[in-house]
Amino acid sequence: MFKKILKKIRISEIFCCFCMKVIPIIILYVFSILVVYASTCQKRNYKEYLNVYNAISLPILASLALFMTYICLKVVKVYFMNVILATIFSFLSFFSLISNFELFYRFAKVKILGKKPQPIPVNDGNTTIVSILYEDQIMINTSCTPLTSFEESNSDQNSGYFLKKYYNNILEWYSNLTFMKLLCISISMMLCLLYVLSTHWILINIMTISVMFQTIRNIGLDSTRTGIFILLALFLYDVVWVFSGNVMETVSEKIQIPVKIVVPNEKNTFTIIGLGDLFIPGLFLSMIRNFSIRQKKIGIYWFTLLGYSLGLGIAICFMVLFKKSQPALMYICPLLLLTSFTYSLYLNMFKDFLIYKQNNTFYEIEN
Repeated sequence: MFKKILKKIRISEIFCCFCMKVIPIIILYVFSILVVYASTCQKRNYKEYLNVYNAISLPILASLALFMTYICLKVVKVYFMNVILATIFSFLSFFSLISNFELFYRFAKVKILGKKPQPIPVNDGNTTIVSILYEDQIMINTSCTPLTSFEESNSDQNSGYFLKKYYNNILEWYSNLTFMKLLCISISMMLCLLYVLSTHWILINIMTISVMFQTIRNIGLDSTRTGIFILLALFLYDVVWVFSGNVMETVSEKIQIPVKIVVPNEKNTFTIIGLGDLFIPGLFLSMIRNFSIRQKKIGIYWFTLLGYSLGLGIAICFMVLFKKSQPALMYICPLLLLTSFTYSLYLNMFKDFLIYKQNNTFYEIEN
């Protein structure tokens, strides 16, 4: 009888230990996919485009930043490094939090109150521009034909005009403060202050997601070629820094800044997915989504998202199996390219996909 009780206790201990190890990883995996999906589904209002030169310089700059941070950790105490970097990143995250909170409020207002957007026709009779979330921003109805560029609809307005208009809108936003805007500012300020004081993992996740959403909403890849270059370049970056030593692992574990998604694990440890493993695929998937909407073939987006999910899952499985940090982009980047190429070949659109450019293109959320 006593042996049976001991056996049951051991089974329960093994089960609890298994749950403590596996459940946080599953949560992190599902949560990461949802974050990438949600960030690519939001309305894109691109202000800047990454080109091939950015694709080449991005891993170089990232390597310099990573190595300099690692050197500073050897010289400066970790506590002071975290305070300095937390202050800098909280300031940067403050504006993204305000923007995302207001965006969420307007989105909820539309959904709850059921206010329908008012279509505003433009020169092209087949295209309808709709203002849903921001009065000063526009989105193209996916049920209509999207504009390929602003030059096609209005040749008198160039990129400088829209950049100037963007900054004027910011000034107007702050000059016309409402109660809701003040509330968004107050909540954002409170979260940033709490983050600086505590560097709690929940606050790190909130600010990381906020920065990612804001960045993907405003920065896009100018072409498929740029996307391919960035994926290949960061594939090499991830492999070199993960397998060449403990530089990346040391920085990611000791520096508590919003450049990662973390979930607590057993024995006060954390399972971590870096922002680059979410942001870079998010940029590529956002471009794929634009292409799929333009070609009216949304399947290529879903198939590529499946490739991302498989790549991230493989990286996590190897991390658990070998109990060592894995270069997630080493698995994600090839699968992103493989799935997007395969599906475009299946649709006989491979050439169109390779030469696709999305300069000055605006798309909306697909309802």
